[in-house]
Amino acid sequence: MRAVILPLWNAYSFFATYAAIDGWAPDASRDQVSAHRLDRWILSELQTLIHDLNTEMEAYRLYRTVPAMVAFVEKLTNWYIRRSRRRFWKSEDDRDKEAAYATLYQVLVTFVKALAPVLPFITESIYQNLVRRVDEQAPESVHLCDMPLADEALRDAELEQQMELATRAVVLGRSLRSKHELKVRQPLRRLYLLPPDERSRRELEPMAGLLADELNIKEVVLVEDETELSEVSYRPNFRALGPRFGKRMKEVAERVGALTAAEIQTLTSGGAIAMADGEIGLDDVEVQRREKEGVVVAIDNNLGVGLDVQLDAELIAECTAREFVNRVQNMRKDAGLDVADRIRVWVQGETALEEAVEQHSDYIAAETLALNLETGALPAELLLQQEWQVNDLAGTIAIARVEGL
Repeated sequence: MRAVILPLWNAYSFFATYAAIDGWAPDASRDQVSAHRLDRWILSELQTLIHDLNTEMEAYRLYRTVPAMVAFVEKLTNWYIRRSRRRFWKSEDDRDKEAAYATLYQVLVTFVKALAPVLPFITESIYQNLVRRVDEQAPESVHLCDMPLADEALRDAELEQQMELATRAVVLGRSLRSKHELKVRQPLRRLYLLPPDERSRRELEPMAGLLADELNIKEVVLVEDETELSEVSYRPNFRALGPRFGKRMKEVAERVGALTAAEIQTLTSGGAIAMADGEIGLDDVEVQRREKEGVVVAIDNNLGVGLDVQLDAELIAECTAREFVNRVQNMRKDAGLDVADRIRVWVQGETALEEAVEQHSDYIAAETLALNLETGALPAELLLQQEWQVNDLAGTIAIARVEGL
């Protein structure tokens, strides 16, 4: 229920809601090829899934199919849709918005056909609304459709690898935020990335903008070695080296302590370094790291991520604006407003709160669909008024629906 059914239904509901608002319907005459990186990625992942499902089902390895489906739901909901929401929220109709609708529609329809043997009733319900309602010539039931076959032309292994590496970096960045109690809505100045190898570096470079947006970072910096993230020192693994080098252990210890960045790279790449009539490998070295001031670091499987956690007034004000948007969105929900309703917003509170709202008024208005945003005195008659703590600043927020829009 939690891993598949609810996320899938939420993905379907998200699409259906915004498609209804925009009056979007599938049209076979439209150009279905999207140039957007996220669209190409999720379509590639879908084809890989379909290919794997058919392979496993034909071999009667049915126990391998459900984990693959669960993994795809995670990619669809927690990565593709979440990263694409703003494309659906746009007020204007453009080619990018059309591409987002067409891609998500194609993915949902194809996926429910593949998922039908496992979730027969939910997939039938989604199929009836997405397909039969707009195409009476379509098969009467999802269970009368052919099992989808992979379109190899849509598969892009390199793009899938790029996105997999990006998601690993995001997981590390989120873990750092959680560990050091850094609010998700608090922008940070820099994200430092240390790729495991040159190929990974090339894969991460085009993902810099996505990573910055996902982790709420102003700048992504790819570094050459981990000394740019933290102060690193090396000491010998005495338990492993002692029996091998005996009386020459002191000499080996001094040599390990003086290892260069190039030699460490040799070890991490699986190589060995000669010393004291023998050689050492990566398991013979213990790495000690001390984070540089203002930077927190996490490393997993040779992928390093560092966050610059130093905050200035500009970053704090932007966090306040993001927190303010969250409070207004909660109020919209409590008031039962439709996702497309336009509103007016007022705020009265501490000086720093009002200043942050004024400074980021364009952003706040766009996120909350506010036509007016005023600070200071509150009007007498309002739809909803509530006192809040916004980034530790006290204030009262009021909203009112704009009639006739």
